[in-house]
Amino acid sequence: MEILALVRNSFSPSAIRRTASFLGEEEAKVRRGLQETIPAVLAQLINRTTVGGSPSATGAAFLTRLLARGSHDGNLLDEIGNILSNPRSAQAVVSLGERAAEGIFGTLSEPVRKAIAEDCGMSADSTAHLLSLTSLVSLEVLANQVAVKQLPAQAVMEELHAQRRTVARALPAEVARFIEFYEKAALEQTVVIVETPVQRWKLRLLRLLA
Repeated sequence: MEILALVRNSFSPSAIRRTASFLGEEEAKVRRGLQETIPAVLAQLINRTTVGGSPSATGAAFLTRLLARGSHDGNLLDEIGNILSNPRSAQAVVSLGERAAEGIFGTLSEPVRKAIAEDCGMSADSTAHLLSLTSLVSLEVLANQVAVKQLPAQAVMEELHAQRRTVARALPAEVARFIEFYEKAALEQTVVIVETPVQRWKLRLLRLLA
């Protein structure tokens, strides 16, 4: 399963049109916005579940809590097109998505939104709504994998991590810079300094002269 493709395919052409109508934005701008917000969400999910450059048990616990907090079960995916056709239900879904986006991005939400808004030519509010919507749908896709395929959150998380390169290549450069996400995970490096007898002698001398 390619998770990036699954999330993208959740937005059918009609769903994109309805999203554009709800946001009051051009369809082309919304389509481009989805191309940027979806990998941004998945990239940050990878970031939040990474410890020392690898997926971890702590990350799996974080994902489990995130899915449970929003009561995500994957059932929303079948109705997303119909929900977006009604302004009131669309607003309700976006409101749910705001909580999802906050859980995923935290304080990084604003700079990510600004970068995508400038790149796509959408308003700040429209971009915020779109990021909320894609956060919600992304979590629903992951929850669907847990429910339908009966996979533990750890397995779904590891599958997402295995697709890091695909996600990174779809991510806009400016967003990648803000969330510090690249094709290869940054590994924690520990530098060990070995102090020689000569260095210790120089250090003592410097202290006496100070």
